[in-house]
Amino acid sequence: MVRRGTLDERGMALLLVVAVIGVLGVALLAFNDRTESAMERAFYVQDQLHLQALAESGIDIGLAILHQDQEAGDHDSLVEEWSTIKAGDLGTLFREGELRVSIADLSGRFPINRLVPLGTADTINDSESFRNVLVRLLSSGEFAVEDEIEARIIVDSLTDWLDGNDEPLPYGAENSYYLGLEEARPARNGPVELMDELLQVRGMTREVLYGSDEKKGLAEYISIYGIGKININTAPVLLLQMLAPGVSEEDVNIIDEFRREEDSGPLLKNADWYRSVVGWPQNIVINPSLIATKSSFFTIDSAARYRTHTLRMMAQVGRSSEELAVYKRSME
Repeated sequence: MVRRGTLDERGMALLLVVAVIGVLGVALLAFNDRTESAMERAFYVQDQLHLQALAESGIDIGLAILHQDQEAGDHDSLVEEWSTIKAGDLGTLFREGELRVSIADLSGRFPINRLVPLGTADTINDSESFRNVLVRLLSSGEFAVEDEIEARIIVDSLTDWLDGNDEPLPYGAENSYYLGLEEARPARNGPVELMDELLQVRGMTREVLYGSDEKKGLAEYISIYGIGKININTAPVLLLQMLAPGVSEEDVNIIDEFRREEDSGPLLKNADWYRSVVGWPQNIVINPSLIATKSSFFTIDSAARYRTHTLRMMAQVGRSSEELAVYKRSME
C-alpha cells in the first residue's frame, strides 16, 4: 500500500518539473527571438555596407569616366560616353547587386550666379544677356509664371539677391523689402550656395522652382555651380530655344537632332556650329558670350540595389584641366 504522503510528494515533484520545463521553454523562445533579431540586424548591417560600397563604386566609375573624357577631348557633348553610360546596368561588373550610373552636365544649365556682372564693361553687358535668357525661359509658359512682368520680377529680384549693392533693379528687391517682411532677412549679396535658398527671393515660389504635375520646375534648368557660359552641346532643349529671341520649336529641334547624331561629335567643337546646320534660320545668331562647348561641372548619380534594399548616391563634381573635385555628396 502506497502512503498518501508519498503520492503528494510525487505530485508536487511532477508539477515542479512541469513548471521548470515551462520556464525553460519560455526562456528558450526568448533566446531564439533575441538570436533571430540579432542575426537579422547583422544581416541588415551587412547588406547596408554592401549597398553603400556598391553605390560608392558607381561614383568612382563616374569620376573615372569624366577623367578619361577630359584626357580624350577638348569639348563635351551628348554623344560622349559620360552621357550615354546611363543606358546600361553596371551590376555585371560586380558579383552581386545592381548598379546604374548616370552623369548630367551642370554646365549645360543656366548658371544662376552669372546674373551679376563680374566687373568689366563687357561682362556687364554679358550679364544683361543672361538675364534676358532667363526672362524668356520663365515666360515660355512651361513654368508657373503668369507673364513677362512676373518673370522680370523674379529675374531682377534674383539679381538683386546676388549683387553686392543695395540699389534695386526696376522689378527687383533689396534689403528695404526683405527686412520689412514678417520673417525679416537680409539679401545674401553674394553667390547662391543652395538651391532651396532661391525660395527666399521675391517672386520665387516652390512651384516655380520645383514644378508641379502641370508645370516644369526651374531647378531642372539652372545650376548654382559656375559663373561661365552655357554648353550649347548639352543644354536642355527648352533652354537651348531661349538662348536667342525668335527661335521656334522647329528650329531648336533641328539643331537638337544634329547634336545627338554620333557623326556630329567632331563638328561640335566650336560654339557656332549650329549656324551650319541645314534648316537653321541664318538671321538668328546666339550671343557668343552666352555659349561654350566645354563643361566644368557635373552631377554623378549612382543608384544601387542589393537584395531588397536600394540606395541612391549623388555627387556634384567640378572638373578643370588639372583635377576633379567633389563639391558635395548626398544619399537617399
